[in-house]
Amino acid sequence: MTTPSRDRNIQDVMNLAKRLTLGSLVAGAIAVLCSAGGCATNTDGLVGNAGAPTAGANGSAGNQSAVAGAGGNTAAGAGAGAGAGGASGGPAAGAGGVSGTAGAAGGSAGGAGGAAVSPVLPCDIYGSDGKPCVGAHSTTRALFGKYGGKLYQVKRASDGETLAVGTLQAGGYADAAAQDTFCSDGTCTISVIYDQTSNGNDLTISKAGGAGGADVGANAAALPAKAGGHRVYGVYVTPGVGYRNLTAKATAHAGEAEGMYMVTSGKHVNDGCCFDYGNTEQPVANDTGNGHMDAVYFGNRCEHPPCSGSGPWIAADLENGLFQGNGSNMNDASTAFDLVTAMLKNDGKTKFALKTGNAQTGGLTTQYAGTLPTAPGYIPMSQEGGIVLGVGGDNSNRSAGDFYEGVMTAGYPSDSAEAAVQTNIVSVGYAAATYSPVISTSEQAPQSWKYTTAVPDPSWNTSAFNDASWSSGNGGFGTAGTPGAIIGTVWSTGDIWLRRTFPGSPLTAAQIGNLVLRLHHDEAAEVFVNGVEAASVTGYTTSYQYSSMAKAAQSAISLTGGNVLAVHCHNTEGGQYIDVGISSLAL
Repeated sequence: MTTPSRDRNIQDVMNLAKRLTLGSLVAGAIAVLCSAGGCATNTDGLVGNAGAPTAGANGSAGNQSAVAGAGGNTAAGAGAGAGAGGASGGPAAGAGGVSGTAGAAGGSAGGAGGAAVSPVLPCDIYGSDGKPCVGAHSTTRALFGKYGGKLYQVKRASDGETLAVGTLQAGGYADAAAQDTFCSDGTCTISVIYDQTSNGNDLTISKAGGAGGADVGANAAALPAKAGGHRVYGVYVTPGVGYRNLTAKATAHAGEAEGMYMVTSGKHVNDGCCFDYGNTEQPVANDTGNGHMDAVYFGNRCEHPPCSGSGPWIAADLENGLFQGNGSNMNDASTAFDLVTAMLKNDGKTKFALKTGNAQTGGLTTQYAGTLPTAPGYIPMSQEGGIVLGVGGDNSNRSAGDFYEGVMTAGYPSDSAEAAVQTNIVSVGYAAATYSPVISTSEQAPQSWKYTTAVPDPSWNTSAFNDASWSSGNGGFGTAGTPGAIIGTVWSTGDIWLRRTFPGSPLTAAQIGNLVLRLHHDEAAEVFVNGVEAASVTGYTTSYQYSSMAKAAQSAISLTGGNVLAVHCHNTEGGQYIDVGISSLAL
């Protein structure tokens, strides 16, 4: 049960967040000191007192749990004395006060503004609830108000070089421009998602498990979004993409309580197993039995029918079952918002709860709160403490989904803490990208191409090349049975070269800078626009996805004349497929 004092602590945090948003630091210093037990504020020096310019009572040294010391008097509009109630009072604005370690600046002449206060973010809220974050992962923003480190790493396909993408400032949003610059002339994948806690629970690309081969990293440019008015990138999971940590620290084990959430999409989903985020088996990715996982799942997979509507649904992946409740739960409503908050908490002994919300507006809806599954192995739980994202515990990797942020906690969070976290998520102003086809793929209707399987002239990818001797056929090109393939023309040799013309109009110069590729490739492919490389990709995909287009290729497009989209795909073994289009992205 949540205690009244704990609820008041969470309400204090929510009220502080509102005051920060409204810019309440109009005059004087406001010192805010937070600990697991709550927050304290000191507003001394809001208005300068007339009188002597020297400092008044010395401020007590600030720390993470003490109340800030009193500020000294200030001469109205002209004095130099200032109270030393916190971190930087005293020396900068006159004598008086012992410097604190965590308070805010004392009043200056005329009671003018104090030091900046860190924003209150999800892990700060959980910390004040006494349920600290033990894993915090996001490619879009900081999840602690004072975090200003690395968020994720991208790896460039052309040369294997990597770049760590951090926040623009402590408590801020991702420096996506750094990624754009680093990846401007080629394709990048997300190779590491860094943990923002002190536990070092970073997520790396998952190795092979009991039910799936080694995974690949997500295309780093495939999920552009807006957060806090900034362009950012999420993690675009398609079948075969997955991350995990098999040596995680401080996470729940063997029936310990925990909570977790992720911000995901209600649109990019499938019924493959399993788009998870949370606690999984370690040190190996194998199914070790009922109750050995505890991860929040979101997607179209209904394992205990009947299910309500057509999905997608939230569920708890507790290993060998995606549970929307204790068996079928018709109260677990389909949740198809553009952006979704999906929350799970589990006391490890008797009960668990599932909540969803629109990540762009409003509060949370409880989809289930009750007993753990009564089937053998789930009461109590037997979690092993690893962390997984985008795939199942045994690396079942046929799922699809979007991931923007997520955390795991030690302990069972209060309802008030979860409500405060949802309020913070909504305040971010997440916005998902929309796409308009410029050159359609064959997903909806067959598209005509010129093609050859014989090695062509080196000028094959330019607009001046004459392809009259090439064959004509509808996309996509490949072999039946290749995952996600829509076969228009059978291609079963090692290589294929494709060409297709398109007009520059009605594109505008502004739209050209927002063009992206939409492609499905198995295996390696090179894409050109008017002879200029637009992308070079390796490996394979199992579905269509968006990918960045090189700036040079965008610039090569003629607005007044004809253009050529040219593609080369090479296959070495197994299934094979290629189809490519161009879309315009809007945020």
